[in-house]
Amino acid sequence: MNKKAMGLKAIIVISLIMLVTLVFIFNFFSSEGLMNKVAGEANKLLGRYMPDRPREQISASDAEHNSRISESYFSMLKAFDDAKDSPDIGCWLPFDDIPGDLTQWRLEIKQRGYGTNMKLIEVVSRGSEGTDEITEHNHDINGINLCVLEGNSVKEFFKKLKNNPTNMGGEFKTVGNIQIIEEGIWGKDPEIVVDGGTPHNFEHSNIIYKPTANNICLIPVHYIGNPLKGCDDVGGTLDDDCISEIKNKVKRCGVI
Repeated sequence: MNKKAMGLKAIIVISLIMLVTLVFIFNFFSSEGLMNKVAGEANKLLGRYMPDRPREQISASDAEHNSRISESYFSMLKAFDDAKDSPDIGCWLPFDDIPGDLTQWRLEIKQRGYGTNMKLIEVVSRGSEGTDEITEHNHDINGINLCVLEGNSVKEFFKKLKNNPTNMGGEFKTVGNIQIIEEGIWGKDPEIVVDGGTPHNFEHSNIIYKPTANNICLIPVHYIGNPLKGCDDVGGTLDDDCISEIKNKVKRCGVI
């Protein structure tokens, strides 16, 4: 090959390289190019796995309070699970006190076809845009029916507690929905709302009761009933003083 032919070939190769480079640069930086496509995919991923709005920064004390609420939720869940597995009936198990000041939280327990569902829901204020509800925790307890000690079941339970506490069992009221919320008047203590009815006090009511093999109850309470008796069943709920009496007189569920 002569020098003239070799020079022509080199010019062609260099021209092709320059052309390919220009095409790549154009496609890379154009509105439909690779760079924008990569950026677009990155934004999609961020949109999928990042919240629409960042959560507001909270103080250390608020973070500690929120942690206590989560801990009490898991403590109650464990009490339900342990009671479910226990061979005993007519027995109780403890859980951590639900903290007061539930302004931004709601603990919700519902009866389902398969058993019971428990959720801890955070209610986040968005100002003029309203509120968002974020399910922080969500658990099922299969094969267990939700109940409370309230109304006629309280009278039966109270009679046994006073006269024959070693022979408990069978006393309960079936319910479909329980919410544990902040007290409406003072805004410090937790309240329990059963099937959308009148709120009852829930402070110091830190035990679950297992009346049958397939039922687990929470216990609404009141502060002041009969001041001469301490523990009483005035108004269809137990006095909060009855909780300590249950712990002292009624057997604790054996945990497997």
